[in-house]
Amino acid sequence: MYYYHKQLMYSDGSLRAEIGSISSRADTLHTEENRHQADNLFKNGGNDAIVRMISDKSPWGLYCADHRTDRILYCNDSFLRIWSLGRLRDPISRAEIGCSEIFRHMAQLVIDVPAFTGLFSRIPIANEAEGFESHIRLVDGRIIRHFTSPVEYVDGRYMGRVYVFEDITTVMKVREDAKKSEERYKELVGLLPQIVFEMDTELNLTFANRSAFEEMGYTDDDFIRGLNAFELIAPEDRERAVRNLQRVMNGEKCGEEYVFQRKDGSLFSGITYSSAIYRDEKPSGIRGIVVNITERKQAEERLRTLSAAIEQSPSSIIVFDMDGNIVYVNPMFSQITGYPAEKAVGRKLFDLYFANARPEQLGEIAVAIRSGNAWWGEIEYIRNNGKSSWISAHISPIKDESGRITHYIDIEEDITDRKLADKEFRKLFMALDQSPNSITIADSDGMISYVNPSFTRLTGVRREDVIGKRKIDLVSENAQSRIGSIMEHVKAGNEWRGERRFVTKDGKERWISVQISPLRDVSGRVAHYIITESDITGRKQAEEQLRTLSAAVEQSPASVKIIGVDRRITYVNPKFSEMSGYVRDEVVGQLNGIMPVGVFDPVKIPQLLEAVRSGKDWMGELQYMKKSGGAFWVESHVSPIKDENGVIQSYMEISEDITDRKLADERLRNSLREKEVLLKEVHHRVKNNMQIISSLLNLQLSGIDQEPVRQILTESQNRIRSIALVHERMYMSDDLARIDFLEYMKSLGSRLLQSYAISSRHVDLAIDGDPVFLGVDQAVPCGLIVNELISNSLKHAFLGRSNGIIRIRMQSGAQNMIIIEDDGAGVPDGFTVAEARSMGMQLVSALAGQLDGTIALERINGTRFMITFPAR
Repeated sequence: MYYYHKQLMYSDGSLRAEIGSISSRADTLHTEENRHQADNLFKNGGNDAIVRMISDKSPWGLYCADHRTDRILYCNDSFLRIWSLGRLRDPISRAEIGCSEIFRHMAQLVIDVPAFTGLFSRIPIANEAEGFESHIRLVDGRIIRHFTSPVEYVDGRYMGRVYVFEDITTVMKVREDAKKSEERYKELVGLLPQIVFEMDTELNLTFANRSAFEEMGYTDDDFIRGLNAFELIAPEDRERAVRNLQRVMNGEKCGEEYVFQRKDGSLFSGITYSSAIYRDEKPSGIRGIVVNITERKQAEERLRTLSAAIEQSPSSIIVFDMDGNIVYVNPMFSQITGYPAEKAVGRKLFDLYFANARPEQLGEIAVAIRSGNAWWGEIEYIRNNGKSSWISAHISPIKDESGRITHYIDIEEDITDRKLADKEFRKLFMALDQSPNSITIADSDGMISYVNPSFTRLTGVRREDVIGKRKIDLVSENAQSRIGSIMEHVKAGNEWRGERRFVTKDGKERWISVQISPLRDVSGRVAHYIITESDITGRKQAEEQLRTLSAAVEQSPASVKIIGVDRRITYVNPKFSEMSGYVRDEVVGQLNGIMPVGVFDPVKIPQLLEAVRSGKDWMGELQYMKKSGGAFWVESHVSPIKDENGVIQSYMEISEDITDRKLADERLRNSLREKEVLLKEVHHRVKNNMQIISSLLNLQLSGIDQEPVRQILTESQNRIRSIALVHERMYMSDDLARIDFLEYMKSLGSRLLQSYAISSRHVDLAIDGDPVFLGVDQAVPCGLIVNELISNSLKHAFLGRSNGIIRIRMQSGAQNMIIIEDDGAGVPDGFTVAEARSMGMQLVSALAGQLDGTIALERINGTRFMITFPAR
């Protein structure tokens, strides 16, 4: 079996590698020509260009050997990295090292050397087609998954053996953490007082906590022998439970009440809350919790008995809280007061029908409530139908188990009939005194005998200044003739209505609506007349404001349309006709859809309709069609018009023609899209050009043996790659103006480790910090600085050492800071960046200046560079 990699370009532009296999027995190798190609693949060490390129980039370690000749036929970089054999790359490629020596090197890294040696002693000799898999633990804590299979030709001749190594340390740790998490879950669930369970798709219990065993009476042995959910549910509830559990298996979350049956046959009520368990995205069981509600059910039964007694009581019963909010009334309350329960509950007792009780009486009740005492007395109130009634009330506190008062109960008896006789006599004058309108009573000669308090509030004239005087004597001489004719009209038994304007003593102008009605005695003669006056100044002002508002709407530069709740148009202003081409008579009275929508927006139109249904405002852009057929865009504001009770009467749509603005916006968006495409192409081409230069340097490297020259070309190649990486990130980013520099440094660091062939066992690279987004003018110099300082550490900091670490931190703010440090040998004493002669340090110093930044050097357990530059 030949192992290969298949490199694919996915739709998102990323490259992914997939491991695959090419069988020597496949149809493609049935010809003699293909057999020779397979032969050359291993005989020449994997020189087939395509297969070799793909295998070299595989994340799996690939190794092919011929054990008959002890010859290494092929190995990729991942194999060398996993087994820390990068330093043997050249000897392996020159065939100076054989298979046995490679296995001796590998044995130095494993924990159990005898087991490792025994594992590879199982390798079959030629022509045996055995393959096997194993796990190998290394001294550094890693776990390597290994599998191998033989390689043979079509004719059955044994060619060699392929080994595949995969680092599964992270996978194994995840599995171990998952197991520990499950153990903690079961330990925590075991402490809960409720029943917690899990069952499979056959309703067999797979887990139950300790509370389940204690509540149900079963033992661990019963659980081991197997328990089914049917055994725990009373027979009458089993059929319903099956239906509900099937709903849970279909993905619904379910909370249901059942009667459960203990092992000894006793029953209890419980509520089950359950949900499905999924394995590989398929339901594999049910997990849930059971809450015992037996005591609650008993309490509910007691409460129902008490509730029935209160509901059927012949007395009105009211329960209210400490703030006076009514929380309960019984049916008799509605019979006595006329207030339906739904209109009473939630309102304050004193605001509902105690509102007209005597203040001192309300004070007595309030004092009794605050002191926690009972109160008894008679209270007058207004029924829901407006009639006056009396009740005898007994208010007592309700206490909880700790003796704390939580509510009060008010038990009332209707005593209206007893009080009615006393109240009827005072009712008329009380109504007159409390009337918000000014009321004046005069005899047939015009002599004033009564004025109520509202008269003084309206006119500013005191009561004692008018009682006993004639009405006609209180007006000006110019008005007396008019008043005289009105009085004669009323004396004839007629009613008179009118309006008058006057100025009060403090100089304010007032408008009053006047009604004069005759009052007849038992003989039918007009003996008195009553003058009722009400202040209509506000109405007059509102009418004036309405006239002003109407003129403003008519002359508005915006289109105004009013639609009734029946969706018919009731008003449009001239601007509407100008915009749409429809005159007012063509649309008023018609359904709102007479002017069709040009483009149906599946998002905005439902939002508009929902706003209209819920009585909310809506703002947005819509396209309409003119009467002539042309389309135009408007920015509309639709809002409800409500009456004084908050009931929606109609809707108003105010629209502004934004057609020109929309066309300008569309031209601008098209221009921006063209610029974005052009900018992406520029970044893409710059990146490609940089990669071409890097490839040319790579070709140059292949022909140079002098190590100093190779080092110079490699450094130049890394610098070019750091610049190309900036443009690659810009090209792939949604924001063409900047890149995430923290993620950029991670990619750059990984490439530098590969470039200098540094194993993760030797040098660790740790990059963290704040997300910082840089434009290309800052990203390129910063990338070159990071490239130089990481390269410098990789080349010089860890000479003679087996391991080390390079840390990079990014800090954001008004000043961005990049900190690059290692725990290596450190720079020589007296070294400064400004005086450094190496090209790399001179480049770092120049680039820091280009950024308008500074670079500082510290010698603390190695070397630390701090580059600070202003954020843009």
